[in-house]
Amino acid sequence: MRVVVCQTEGVSARSGIFGIEEGYARSVVLAPSGLANRLNELRSVADVIGVGPPESLRLDLPQALEALRERGIYSVLCEGGPTLADRLIAAGQVDRFYWAVAPLFLRTQGAVPVLARADLLRESVRLQFDRIERTGEDIMISGTFAHV
Repeated sequence: MRVVVCQTEGVSARSGIFGIEEGYARSVVLAPSGLANRLNELRSVADVIGVGPPESLRLDLPQALEALRERGIYSVLCEGGPTLADRLIAAGQVDRFYWAVAPLFLRTQGAVPVLARADLLRESVRLQFDRIERTGEDIMISGTFAHV
């Protein structure tokens, strides 16, 4: 199942993420309730879940993940950018990470490492690396977060 997180604005209903793919359930859109009311065009292609009180404009990630658990989704792969990744880490919602180092992508000027804005030095987060593997030209580093 594909899950889209909308914090400040919606995504076009024509976006490829809402396409029908064999083996995939209907996409889910998580948004603060104050924004979800403005995402009516997405309701034809996805299940829109408003999180928090009706006036909320900031997505409460623990509440959003609880809404997914209520739908039977207990594991999430975050392929979002640095802001979402950092917010998930800061909220203590990340148990395991897989960090791909892909030289091909690092060559582009606009490349932004997924954890570019993550404060991994904060006292409440401790990285524990447990695996490094090569996949073609890329390297995959994985491990866990110990939240203290």
